[in-house]
Amino acid sequence: MARGGLELKRENVHFWAMLCFAACVFLMGGGARGDVQSLPILRPIAAGFLALGLWQISWAEISRLRGVFLLASACVLLIIIHLIPLPLSIWQALPGRAIVAEIDRAAGLGEVWRPITLTPAAAWNALYSMLIPVAALVLLSRLSRTQLTAM
Repeated sequence: MARGGLELKRENVHFWAMLCFAACVFLMGGGARGDVQSLPILRPIAAGFLALGLWQISWAEISRLRGVFLLASACVLLIIIHLIPLPLSIWQALPGRAIVAEIDRAAGLGEVWRPITLTPAAAWNALYSMLIPVAALVLLSRLSRTQLTAM
């Protein structure tokens, strides 16, 4: 087959990986809610495909979709910022923290550092939810125009 063909060759690994990943997402569904039963299976699969896509990625491949990569990076960074523990004085100065601070004082917890978010489990879920679109973005960025057309 011609060099631009879609046979299973080293340069087409990302094409076939994207097809397999898309099939997994369609078969298992998906969602950002933490109670979707397929997510404990789908998210590790997405992490594996993300690792495959990131393996030896070039700046040229990233720069083709620079704006989308920047947006995805900003989303991930915002979630990570919400998970960083803050000193008590800074955390209490944020809006909506008075009740929790009062409970902490009544319970005698002392100076507990807390993340910005009031629901850390939901923030972790949001971070894990980003695995699927970021994996798709990275895999798609590795494809040629011919491969994208064939999808």
